[in-house]
Amino acid sequence: MNVNQKYVWNHEKQIERFNHLGMPEQLTVELSNHCNLDCLKCNYSDLKRRKGLMSRELFLKIINDNTIDKIDRLGLSNMGEPLMHPEVCEYINLANKTGKFGRIHFATNAVLLDEGMSNRLLDAGLGAVKLSLDFVDRKNYLKLNKRDHFDAVEKNIKTFCKIKKHGNYDCNTMLKVTLYEYTDEIAEGLIQRWKEHVDFIRISKVHSWVGGDIGNLSSGIRSIPCQYLFCTLHILWDGRVTLCCYDKEGYLSVGTIRDYSIYDIWNNHSKLNAIRQKHLKLDFSNLKMCEFCDSERYVDIVRYPE
Repeated sequence: MNVNQKYVWNHEKQIERFNHLGMPEQLTVELSNHCNLDCLKCNYSDLKRRKGLMSRELFLKIINDNTIDKIDRLGLSNMGEPLMHPEVCEYINLANKTGKFGRIHFATNAVLLDEGMSNRLLDAGLGAVKLSLDFVDRKNYLKLNKRDHFDAVEKNIKTFCKIKKHGNYDCNTMLKVTLYEYTDEIAEGLIQRWKEHVDFIRISKVHSWVGGDIGNLSSGIRSIPCQYLFCTLHILWDGRVTLCCYDKEGYLSVGTIRDYSIYDIWNNHSKLNAIRQKHLKLDFSNLKMCEFCDSERYVDIVRYPE
């Protein structure tokens, strides 16, 4: 299985959609930046910004924003584990009731995704979930995640998928595997092991965070504009708006959603628009974090089904 170029992001089509829509295709709302793992790929123990949970007041401001007509996707995870927010199921239910979002989703390490949580999430209207399991066995999970949850996580993922199928819930399940050491044999083994449980499987290598160097992707200077500037608005748990999910510390914050509507910060924020224009010109002066970001090379190696 070789890298398939069709998985590479088409920035020209994305920019066309941006010019047409006038609103983000996705809101990414960080419910929590607390995490119950310390895996190598996130390097969570080095997170410097303050830990917290998004308040109900702030979440309601976001989802009830009267400038939103319809947004395709509402993501409820960023840097942290969303299931650590005690009101995650209620927040999903509240967002669904607005009718503003096509599908509500998040990524989880599945440590807390037991049977009770699975039922509550599905009943609340969770529309998609990215299930992170970056290792093929317990030994490597323990080594690189620094916690011994492999067996429980496997069980939780299978239980969630079983409840979803038996209850006929409209929730897409994706197994997201980030491999520190990739081989075709490992990828094929993962597909055979999980294809009967989940709807989709995505396998990739490890990216670096803004300002970091933990990834295993090839290095180089950015050669295309960043996709996230033109499709997704990222809101941290405290309300700050940052450029993308790679900015785990919020270094590239352009303001706070407390002071803006979704429409205004997306379309009319001078700093955000100036950064977009610099990206379109491939001018990364004063944007060194963007210049050496490896997001354009972080593409799936394998997708199942194709």
